[in-house]
Formats: sequence, structure tokens, C-alpha cells
Amino acid sequence: KRVNLFDMNQDNQNSITIGPSGSGKSYTMGNLIVQRFENGARQVIIDVGGSYRNVCQALTGNDFNNCYFEYDPANPIEFNPFLLPRHPQSRRWIYTDEKVTFHLSLIGTLWKATGTLSRAETVVMARFLKEYYVHLNGSPLLGSPQEEFPGMDSFFQFVRATHELMLAPLAPAAADQLATEADAEFAARREQYLKDIQFVQMNEFFLIVGEFSLTGRYSKVLNATHDVDLSEYPLICFDMIRVKADPTLYPVVAMLITELSLDLFRKFPDDVKYLLLDEAWSMLSGALMDFIENMYRTIRKAKGSIGIITQGIAEIAASPIGTALIDNSSTKIILRHSSDAARSRLMQPLGFTPQDMSLIGSLRSGTGFREFFIKQGLISTVFALEAAPQLNAILSSRPDERNYLNKLVKHYQRHRPVPVRDALGQHVLDPQTGLPQYTTLTEPGLDFAVDAFVETNGIEPTTGLLAAPDASADASAA
Repeated sequence: KRVNLFDMNQDNQNSITIGPSGSGKSYTMGNLIVQRFENGARQVIIDVGGSYRNVCQALTGNDFNNCYFEYDPANPIEFNPFLLPRHPQSRRWIYTDEKVTFHLSLIGTLWKATGTLSRAETVVMARFLKEYYVHLNGSPLLGSPQEEFPGMDSFFQFVRATHELMLAPLAPAAADQLATEADAEFAARREQYLKDIQFVQMNEFFLIVGEFSLTGRYSKVLNATHDVDLSEYPLICFDMIRVKADPTLYPVVAMLITELSLDLFRKFPDDVKYLLLDEAWSMLSGALMDFIENMYRTIRKAKGSIGIITQGIAEIAASPIGTALIDNSSTKIILRHSSDAARSRLMQPLGFTPQDMSLIGSLRSGTGFREFFIKQGLISTVFALEAAPQLNAILSSRPDERNYLNKLVKHYQRHRPVPVRDALGQHVLDPQTGLPQYTTLTEPGLDFAVDAFVETNGIEPTTGLLAAPDASADASAA
């Protein structure tokens, strides 16, 4: 049997996938990722733990380092959420209501333990954001190399300068000097600001959000001088395992990657697009929770699909947005549950019928195949997944098999010289010899590695096959 998981006849193309540990979530979703890649779809995956590393390596080849990102707080991917599209003639930054909403969610995530701004904070910060881009667009240096470049630090300094200006006492005007219209406008603005600011802890804002300015602990995260352009790669994966332990950085990076994905999707309105969040429920708090819910409601308009992959229904049912996610997921994918109690918990939240539960209870798995349940709309079906041995090699999530394949990849890797090129694509010449400079490109030997994996049935030999030759031993023996 075949199934279309991007069925345009459904209300939406979103999905929820549930499978306990060991049920084959990574194997099943990896297989779907391969098929979607072959069909020309665009995919962005947010993962925790490297479940899809081998799949991405197999599909992206020499572009792997440009497509697979293990987010490292010590050497992070640098973002600039304040860098916007520009008008082609005037070079003015184009600031939309959609971006205002995103920036407010981002500031709430940076500033508040709850991740959510109060109504008063939302009003004041929205005003700051709009005034900031008016300030940038009004500069006589706009579009020149000397212009003020947007970024978290630039916005932070603008807010602080504006705050200090508004709090400074007005200089008394001379008796014979008439107030100009600009003076009157500023006085009215200052009076309104002093009233509004009573409901906002600006010193708290400067203390906490200042950590993301150029002098703060997270200075590299939000102040990139260029945009991250991933548009030429149809498959992109972010592994968040190294940043998950940082409760300050993790939700920020997750939100930035998700918004980056949406920006990427907007560039390709005619392509089918998937955003997968694997074990992503720790991200669902505060403003980010609202952000994910909004995507579930609206991503279909961009010819996109968002899917959450998780181990159990309890965390979905307990989430404040759980009902909205279920209602906006026309596709439910259930993997084998060995526990009757775990299966029974699926019925009420997901609206499964007794017949659905009977089908879920019948799921089997064996050597080389797995069964899983899919419900789309009112149609419920059990499907079997059986992959070729070569595909099994890259889909396996068993630690011993995955580690063995990675050893084989390293064993068969190749090194070749490639010319060094500048930003314009021109050869870089050695200043002394005038000859082109070369660097060494390391290419993973995945094709040979997979063949060796299949030949040994995924079991690492104990003969030292992968050990590097011992030159000294050879010499002494000779």
C-alpha cells in the first residue's frame, strides 16, 4: 500500500507522530525523509541527539557540512533576526506586521522567565521596534558602507538611548523663545512615555536582554553581519543536543531556527515543504509555544507541513496548545506500543475509534520490517515499511550499528586537493610563487561504507579491520 502524507484533499498537511522508545521512530521518519528528498520536497529538521545524521550525510554528500549543523554554544551559528529584506531602489528596510510579531515573541523569550510579555510590555516594545526601523530608514547613510547595521546590539543601544533621552529633564526654554512644533511633539511623546513606562521594568530589560548585546555573554548569537542563506539546500538538519542544557539559549536558538525555516519556505511558494520537530516539546513554553501553535494553523498557506515527533501522548495532552495541535493535524502516525496502558491513553485525546485502537493493537515488527498506523481524516490504515539493506544501514538508530557505520565512513573517507577561492569565486594565488593555493577537502566514503556494512550484516568484525596500519610493527617484522 502507498499513502500520500501531503494530501491536499485534507484540511491541512500537518502531522503528529507518536512512538515509544524502541518503536522505530527514527527509522520510520528517516525513510520518509529519504522519499521526500527523492520527490524534490524541501525539508528542515530540528533534532535532539543526531537521529538523522547518517540519513542527511547519505542524501547531501559533499554538501553535508553546509546542511547539517550541530549547534555548539562555544562556536554558534550566528543569526541576525533584525536583518530584513530591503526595497530595491530606496534600500529602506521593509518592516512588516509579521516581523513585528516575531520580534515581540523573540524579546519575550529573551527577557521573561515565562517567555511572554505583558500587554503593557508588548505595547511599549512594539513601539520601540517600529521607531527603531524608522530611525534606520531615516539615516542619511542608509545603504552606504557606513550605515548603522541592524542587529540585537544596535536595537538594544537604540532602546537604551531613547529611554535615557525620555527620562532626562527638559531644559527650560528662554522667555522670549517660542516652542517649535517639533519641541511640542517631543514633549507630548515624552509625557506619554513617562506614563507608559510605569508598567514596564526597563532596568530589568537592560540587565537581561543586555546579555545578547555585543558586551554580553551571548554576543555572537544575534549580531551576525550577514544573513544565513540556506536556500540552495533542499535538506537541512539542526541537532540541538549541545545547547539543550542551557535554559536561556535553547528556546532562543529553537525560535531562530524555526523562523529561519519559515523565511526559507517563503522563498519557494511552489515547492512542497516540511518542518519536522523531533522530541521538541521542551521548546514549547511561553512565546515559543504560541509561535508553534500559529505555525500549525498557518503553514498550509505556504504549501508547508509541520510535524511533531514524540514518545507519548501525555506531553501533548498536557500542553496548553495540545488540543490546537491535534485539531490542526489531519495526519496521525502511531508506531507500535507494546504496553496496553500506553495504547489506551491514545484513544480519547486523538479521537480514535474502537476500530482504530484494534488496528493499533495489531501492529507488528520483525527482521527487516515494521508496521505503523496512519489516520488521515476518517481513513485509518496499517502500513508496512520494508527497506533495502543499503537503506537499512543509514536508517538504523541502534547505537552499535550507527557507531559501526560511522567508523566505516571515516575508514573509507577520501582526501583531495581543491583550489582556494575568494568571495568572488576567483583563485587565490600564493603571494610568493604566484601559483594557485590549494586546500585539502575530506569527502566521506559513505558509498563504500554502506557496502561494507551490508556485507558484514552490520556487525563490526573483531579482526581489527578498521585499525590503522602500524608502520613500526611492519618495519620490525621485516
